[in-house]
Amino acid sequence: MNNQISLYREQLYYELTHYDKKTKSKIRLQDELIERIIFNVDDDLRKSFVFPDRLMKNIDFTDVSFDNFDFRGFDAIGFYGITINTDSIYNKDLSYSILDLDSKSKVPFEFQSKKNFYKDAISVKIKSFS
Repeated sequence: MNNQISLYREQLYYELTHYDKKTKSKIRLQDELIERIIFNVDDDLRKSFVFPDRLMKNIDFTDVSFDNFDFRGFDAIGFYGITINTDSIYNKDLSYSILDLDSKSKVPFEFQSKKNFYKDAISVKIKSFS
């Protein structure tokens, strides 16, 4: 299984490094192994990207779970389709993150309050960064 993931990562890296923004739309990932391919997961189950953010911005993350992703210091500008549920991110910590919530920005965000047994969680959906 690890060899297969390594092969997928090599293929994805090639696609990301040869991506032409002028002629292509975002790369859509649809595979049950996707989280193993694009995320490193440490012993604490904390997720981080395998590749640099500048390459990951070419991916449509609409169907990707960001539960346990470490958003501390994450710059979301340029990403597409990320859903952030503050109740399920790593350490529930968004400190030093850049989410550009300025109403003048071209970036539409959606906030949803989800009733939880213990408290309310806020989801931020990054719909589009153009």
